[in-house]
Amino acid sequence: MKQSEPPLSNNEILETLLDEWEEALERGEHPDPKVVCREHPQLLAEFIAKTEKLVKLEGKLNKDQPPNLLFSPSGKKMPEPLPCHVIHWRSQVDRLEYHAHGGLGIVFRGFDRQLHRDVAVKFVRERRRQNPLDVQRFRVEAEITSRLDHPGVVPVHGYGLSENGVPFYAMRMVEGQTLQQCIDEYHRRLREKSDPSESSVEFRKLLAGFISVCNTIEYAHNRGVINCDIKPGNIMLGKYGETVVLDWGCAKYVGSAGKAESVGEESLKPLSDTNSSEPSGITGGTPVYMSPEQHAQSDEIGPASDIYGLGVTLYRLITGQPAFSPDSTLSKIREAVLFGKYRKPTEVCPWLSKALEAICLKAMALAPEDRYASSAELARDLERYLADEEVNAYVEPVSRRVARLMRRHRGVSQVLLLSTLILILVSSVFAVVMAKSAAREAYARGQATQMRNLSLQLSARSAATSMALRINDAWRVLEIESSMKVLQDELIRVQELTDEAEWDTVQQWLTQRAKLREQATDASTWFLCDAEGRQIARYPLIDTETSDVYDSIGENFAHRDYYHGNGRDLLIGQRGEPFHIEQVHISAVYQSSNTSDLKVAFSIPVWSEETPRQFLGVLGYSVELGRFAVLQDESEQESLQQIPVLVDLRKNGHANGGAPEQTAVAARADSNPQPRMFVNTGDVINAVDLYGVVLQHPRLNTLLNGVKPDLKLLPKLDDRMLGLIEESRRSRIEQIRQTGFAAPTRDVLLVEHFQDPFDMDATGSVIAACEPVCVVGREGDAFNTGWLVIIEEFESLRSSSPTRRAQ
Repeated sequence: MKQSEPPLSNNEILETLLDEWEEALERGEHPDPKVVCREHPQLLAEFIAKTEKLVKLEGKLNKDQPPNLLFSPSGKKMPEPLPCHVIHWRSQVDRLEYHAHGGLGIVFRGFDRQLHRDVAVKFVRERRRQNPLDVQRFRVEAEITSRLDHPGVVPVHGYGLSENGVPFYAMRMVEGQTLQQCIDEYHRRLREKSDPSESSVEFRKLLAGFISVCNTIEYAHNRGVINCDIKPGNIMLGKYGETVVLDWGCAKYVGSAGKAESVGEESLKPLSDTNSSEPSGITGGTPVYMSPEQHAQSDEIGPASDIYGLGVTLYRLITGQPAFSPDSTLSKIREAVLFGKYRKPTEVCPWLSKALEAICLKAMALAPEDRYASSAELARDLERYLADEEVNAYVEPVSRRVARLMRRHRGVSQVLLLSTLILILVSSVFAVVMAKSAAREAYARGQATQMRNLSLQLSARSAATSMALRINDAWRVLEIESSMKVLQDELIRVQELTDEAEWDTVQQWLTQRAKLREQATDASTWFLCDAEGRQIARYPLIDTETSDVYDSIGENFAHRDYYHGNGRDLLIGQRGEPFHIEQVHISAVYQSSNTSDLKVAFSIPVWSEETPRQFLGVLGYSVELGRFAVLQDESEQESLQQIPVLVDLRKNGHANGGAPEQTAVAARADSNPQPRMFVNTGDVINAVDLYGVVLQHPRLNTLLNGVKPDLKLLPKLDDRMLGLIEESRRSRIEQIRQTGFAAPTRDVLLVEHFQDPFDMDATGSVIAACEPVCVVGREGDAFNTGWLVIIEEFESLRSSSPTRRAQ
């Protein structure tokens, strides 16, 4: 039989009551002694006496202790004093094994000996440790990563220096695959299926993970930080559904105090970057995922740049292919990004829905203002897509909306379907439907016309920019070569030499440099003239047909425009005013004295190094008409059904013209002469007008190969076309001078009923986009080359290729 416990003594009961009273005081309560002792009234007097003693003792202790000892620095009351005011701790991590690396840091997997867990430790790479800016950038990266307190950002455990002084920071080790690996694996399996679909569970999982990335980036934007290097390889999908954005090494602080406060966050400015006047972080990234403004090195880089990176990442996710080929050169990638040269997602994967494509294209819009206002809006549009709701980026056709309603309301949809079948029989409804159909067709035609015009304008803008970049590259090659000390020394040496046999050294130098630059230029010949205009070197030197040295060696070419830069060739023996060019120059069209080929030349003066500098000669190379490689992509022309044309609009041989602003017809009637070449025809010397001459056309090579080359036979734009173009060309050139590559594409000149110079008798309607070739970054005639790119589209090209039309 179980024995009962002995009853508590009065002292034990009193101690229990006192404990309850103290706990109530700690909770901020003031209990009544009668209430506390209601079950033990015999202890009330003793209870009151003891509580009074405790209160007096508490007051005495409080006088001896520092004020606010039981309050935290923020004013919050504590149950007991602070253990200390500053703490220091050390972690011991060993078993370091290489895990991954990037441009700035290298990551190792390590083992935390104190807490018995795996951690990731990132060090500054050995080649970056001596650069204080890289070390500072690494510090900022660690600080930004640690202060972005979000499930989508890997937690940082600590920052410090190794025993040998190498900066590092430790963070949680995330196990899983990168988004890039998951995308590649998904699309590999997708290609093996006969019926691909975007509704698979795996595809929706990838989209859900991408939405998490958007939310993480939105959190960073609210804290004033942009990532600047969003790509699938920097996103980790964990084993248990977590999505983490890795590598904030390119992150940049842009500030967002107002926005941060509106969502209850704190604007995050790295404290370790306070000595810099610029925003924290270094703008960089992976070229194929960088936004146009990053490639253009614009000052307007902000959250919209990250949204573009999210768009390119989404493109890779839904198509399995990069929007821009990573195997291309940096210049080609930059050009493709700046002008939006990529295939639409549905062209890569026809089974993708138009809504999903529209979301991707809106995020990848060229202009930042045309993209989503925030990454949260991008995430919400994707969530609407996954929920089978209408997205903001795409205006759905009626059929898709009806199909959605029918899926959600099957019973009601059956009744509506029956009613619709009955109403279709009514002629009035039929008439309304036809009227709406006609309106939609008219709208579609208008949209098609706008898209065609925009395509032409974009093609002309792209071609003119590519040509300008090619010209700038040509001048840069000449600038590099002309600055070589060996060339300057040779030109000084040959000034006093009359024996051509002693020119072998400079000839060998020119041959070597021309062969070295063969892949970088479109050159047919290289030439070098001394300070008097004598040609002392040429490449190629030997005529392959006769095996003789070309006759031009030793001849004086000071009358050539590429030598004096007056805008036209003079009579042999005449001297230009000025006598020689002062900067890089593009010559007027001329006829080669060796081969009779029609050419233009890129040339540059060669100066000595001493001060004052001495003119030593002219170095240059020539390109045959019709051989400008940047406009010779026939496959692209055929796919776009467009014809590229290049013309020279320099008046008096100068880009700004020799006459006041006027139409071409009036200009030709003016006393100021147009650029003319003097050509020997028998005993008579004739001047050839080269204003508006065609330099490139799909049919130009056929013309030049079919007849003996003659400047007089070159086709030119007629007076009406020149007048229309000149009215707007100057204002467009000034616009490009002010805005550079940001000049609006919509302002490219469109000419209806354009007259093709090779089809002067044609009656078909032609529309053309015209854009001047301006070398952004250069001044004067070097900026405005005087050349004009024209992209034509014939009405007949809509049903036939450009090649057939040209025949």
